[in-house]
Amino acid sequence: MKVTFGIVNCNRLHYLKSCIESLFICTNDYSNKEIIVIDNASIEPGTTEYLKDLEVKGVIVHRTKERDPANEYARGLNKIVELSTGEIICPLSGDLQFVVKEGWVQEYVDLMTSQSDVGSIMLDSQRRQVH
Repeated sequence: MKVTFGIVNCNRLHYLKSCIESLFICTNDYSNKEIIVIDNASIEPGTTEYLKDLEVKGVIVHRTKERDPANEYARGLNKIVELSTGEIICPLSGDLQFVVKEGWVQEYVDLMTSQSDVGSIMLDSQRRQVH
């Protein structure tokens, strides 16, 4: 089952790099995935270059041209859903860092597919607990 990881970003390059790089490392055992970054008109130096580098690595990057601070996060999440080709969509907060190595994505997929009453799961890198 394909999992789409999506991140909404605006002028938080340090956090975006940390999140993405740890996501690459901690999901390398699960190949059926895609990563989408929605960038909300970032002007922070280095962001443009980093996003181009991500595209070379296969990350889907969507850039908005103008900011709309009142709605950009919600619109970014909607854009992730629109661009996603995964059966499971996992939105991430941009400052999340992954610490759990192998196996956790399959556990996530198993939980999502085995529970008919589970609509979404919030990831917390500090705990390995399922409620």
